[in-house]
Amino acid sequence: MGRTRIYLLRHGETTWNAEQRYQGRLDAPLTAAGREQSARAGDALRDVTLAAVYSSPLGRALETARIVAEAQGLAVVPREGLHEISLGVWEGLTVAEVAERYGEALRQWRTAPHLAQIPGAETLQAVQHRAAAALDEIRRRHRGEAAAVVAHGGVNKLLLLALLGAPVSAYWRIRQRNGCINVLEFDGERGWMRIMNETAHLERRPAAEASGRRARPAGSG
Repeated sequence: MGRTRIYLLRHGETTWNAEQRYQGRLDAPLTAAGREQSARAGDALRDVTLAAVYSSPLGRALETARIVAEAQGLAVVPREGLHEISLGVWEGLTVAEVAERYGEALRQWRTAPHLAQIPGAETLQAVQHRAAAALDEIRRRHRGEAAAVVAHGGVNKLLLLALLGAPVSAYWRIRQRNGCINVLEFDGERGWMRIMNETAHLERRPAAEASGRRARPAGSG
């Protein structure tokens, strides 16, 4: 049996990404730029024979996954373990509002995310555990095949850190742009990262250019 390949994507830009608003387990729709990013990701994978397309159950990921899956005539399979980090009381607030109300917690989140104490939030360790279990189930189910997985910035970072054997304290050392593609490959239980944060397919983004701005994720989404 050949190697297993996982195409790990981040969803397209949402209205809350554009507003610099923390999302967590709350949801916001894709912007026109986000739908364009999703379509370009689908086009980038059009020549890949995917056995399945999996997604976080949150709407922004599902919408992206459906755009990708349609190009291959596949249905999207939701996986609860792939949902984004729960950010507790920060969810729905802008970065500026969090800085004003929870300044010390935000400082810790930015400097030592593995130690951050956000009221009502999940720890990075807990998120990595559930997300890695979901990805492990997917790769075992599709041994020798290729599958796409659409998740979130935070979840993707933690999955990549786990694959690299790096600590969760390195969370901010990995970038995940909206609509990016990561390529993971597995030979039995041994895995490695072939491509990280691939964005060549996003270089021409008419919708984003028309709006005159560039998305800057609020750290989770």
